[in-house]
Amino acid sequence: MVTRITGNEALHEAAKTHFQSLYTKDVHYRPKLDHLCFDKVGEPARRLLESEFAKGEIYSCLKDCDGDKASGPDGFNMTIFQSFWHEDMQSHSPLLYFWYAEAELNNSSGSSQESLSRAIHILCCLGSGMTYSPFKCQPSSLQLLRAHQGFRERIKSVRSTWSRGVIDDQSVALICSASLFEEATTGWAAGIDVLDQTLKTVLPERRSQSYQLEFLLNYYMKMVQRHYDQSGMSRVWESISQGLQMYPFSPELFNDLVEISHLYTTSNKLRWMFDDYFRKKPSMIVWLYALSFEIIRGASKHRIHGLFERALANEMLHKSVLLWRSYIAYEIKIACNPSAAKQIFFRAIHACPG
Repeated sequence: MVTRITGNEALHEAAKTHFQSLYTKDVHYRPKLDHLCFDKVGEPARRLLESEFAKGEIYSCLKDCDGDKASGPDGFNMTIFQSFWHEDMQSHSPLLYFWYAEAELNNSSGSSQESLSRAIHILCCLGSGMTYSPFKCQPSSLQLLRAHQGFRERIKSVRSTWSRGVIDDQSVALICSASLFEEATTGWAAGIDVLDQTLKTVLPERRSQSYQLEFLLNYYMKMVQRHYDQSGMSRVWESISQGLQMYPFSPELFNDLVEISHLYTTSNKLRWMFDDYFRKKPSMIVWLYALSFEIIRGASKHRIHGLFERALANEMLHKSVLLWRSYIAYEIKIACNPSAAKQIFFRAIHACPG
């Protein structure tokens, strides 16, 4: 028998009753686990699950990592850590401690304060020379004082070694660790001062020939940019300009230049700077960042075409496959001109027959 339902309230109630009866059942049987026996984790296994990771386990995982992979954009891949691990962290490898502290600071899963405390603990172990132990609490004032003094003594030794032209990855990692420790415990100015004073101990001509010092300069730039509100944008700009004089092909410095240009200078001044760099030392890197700057700010197609053509007119870059491919990609994806892309493709084949 079909019952006719009328009225909004009655319809709502009927629909509710229908779906309640559809998706619920009166089930009187439910399984019970009272008298069943399950395998239990024994006391030794439980302790093993709750124990700290052993150094051997960490090294085993590190050794199995792909050497070309990196934990972040900090310039260090797994091969470096595999090479400098030696036996354990008691060897006080600054490179390993620096990486570990940076990893803690970049850890977004926990609280920022706890990550900072862990990083300070790691760096405190390195600076004071005490045996590394898992983090339990913040270092005491005495431990921090010993770490400050330890870093100062080791920095003096590093600067003396650098003055004789002996620069390696471990010493650069030590300077970065000391700077990071000062930034975390004393303040940004103290951290920047460690890097600034160390860089000044090396002659500019010697700095330009060392990839380790280029990394140190890039690290210095990152720290200055983190605190540009306090240090001032003029300091950032001056540091980038000086850095490009020593490392005119540094992608990191050109990236910094483009990023802060809209905060500190005009578009025309930055274009003039790119023209000046290309006139002095033409390179693919200069043109790619000049092009990216114009494309990001939405410059006219005429200006961007002019940049591509000027770059390709250079004898050094005329046979650059990367430049031709960038030109073709621009016409297809941004200018949306397949006909122009086709013409450029045939020009590229003629310029790069191999």
